[in-house]
Amino acid sequence: MIGLGVLLFLCIWGAVALLIANLIGKKLLKIYTKDAEGKTTSKGVLIILVVSVLVFFAPIADEIISYLAYSKMCQDAGKYEFAPNMDEKKVFGREYRIEEEDKKLIRLFPTFQTLHPEDNSNFGVVIETTKLKLIDDNTNETLLTTRTAKPLRSFFAMPWDGKRIPWLLHECSDVLGKNGGGSQKYIRSLQMRLKYHLN
Repeated sequence: MIGLGVLLFLCIWGAVALLIANLIGKKLLKIYTKDAEGKTTSKGVLIILVVSVLVFFAPIADEIISYLAYSKMCQDAGKYEFAPNMDEKKVFGREYRIEEEDKKLIRLFPTFQTLHPEDNSNFGVVIETTKLKLIDDNTNETLLTTRTAKPLRSFFAMPWDGKRIPWLLHECSDVLGKNGGGSQKYIRSLQMRLKYHLN
């Protein structure tokens, strides 16, 4: 049902973008889109289509611009590092809990900067990075560490369940195995068992 709603919205916005582009072509760019008789030329049709594409993607332009920087951060998200004096043999088969620390808010666009944790402004593309520690539930030893990265908001993010979900950027780590990704498969290969996750 949600998917149909999003699809319907995109279709309506596509029609609106085409209408806006057509008006721009006729009013502002008519010297480029019309011939001497006032008819739209093939070049004019191409210009209107290009403008309509630009209008269609304009609301998520901040996410498009931020995509490369976010992708670079995602390359390390969810990758595990052994704690000092730990290796595969020492962590094998352990029961663990996950604890979070060093949570940061980072704005990727329009400027790259670290924000105050209480900053709730909707200006720009903001992501959250968190360091996770996998701790032995019996001995309290730190076994592995990793980082997560997830987008929190963008200028035209979709409001959903009290949050603002970006259209293009999505959580790129799989520490808890939500997406069946490689990081959780690695933990399973070590036969480690999650007890609980402390936020």
